[in-house]
Amino acid sequence: MNKILKYSEFINEKRSVLTEVEWIKLFKEHCTKYTHYNNYEFFRATKDMGDYALYTSTDETDRDTKAFNKKSLWLFEMTPWRKYPNRLKSLIFSTSMHEAKNFERINKPQHIIIPFDNAEIGITSGRDFNVYSFKSFNNLVFLNNYITDMTEKIGVFNFDYTLPKIKNIVNRYYYNRDNINPRYDKEDIFILNEMKKGKTAYEALEILLSPEHNEFELITFENNKIGGTHECWTSNNCLMVKVDKYDELVKKGVIVRYE
Repeated sequence: MNKILKYSEFINEKRSVLTEVEWIKLFKEHCTKYTHYNNYEFFRATKDMGDYALYTSTDETDRDTKAFNKKSLWLFEMTPWRKYPNRLKSLIFSTSMHEAKNFERINKPQHIIIPFDNAEIGITSGRDFNVYSFKSFNNLVFLNNYITDMTEKIGVFNFDYTLPKIKNIVNRYYYNRDNINPRYDKEDIFILNEMKKGKTAYEALEILLSPEHNEFELITFENNKIGGTHECWTSNNCLMVKVDKYDELVKKGVIVRYE
């Protein structure tokens, strides 16, 4: 059996494959508030990293955000999103095993995710961040098209999708404008109404895309039970364990079950 590493030694790794003994040691030290009954299970289908693993906040960008359209990365720099975990450096998972499988679209081993005590977790309003979670934009590809259409209308090409440039484009596009684009009627009406209240066009867009407006939640992992199917993410450290090994840990009494 491998020697038991100190916690600090694990943190210097990215994704550390653990033995059962090493995993249990970290679980007892850093997941003291977790019980099988009180906590909703989080699932992630991921590459086979062994039965037990530690995911740390020093990990490379998650696969989902690597695949994420670079044109939308400015969204996470908006002021309302800054209090949420940085999705670009977070582990992304689901409250549904079925959705976790769909997320990868290939057959990979299912892991249960157990965040460390007091981890901050972002929770989508729908089952997927990129679709179903924003009230105005059906998906974030639609948001990209919305910005692209603005740049073309005001004659800006080879556009660099950074937050300062987005602010400039949005404010220029809506300057002295009161007509509605049928393609973006909901968005236009909302922004123009907010402008009548004294907001800039960009400030109105910030409200439209904010987690509060779109009913996202930010929780601290402390015996929270989450109902329904949601995508979640955290930049805090997490333990990962294959589903069958999790069941064994429950039977052994390592993970407490309250009937």
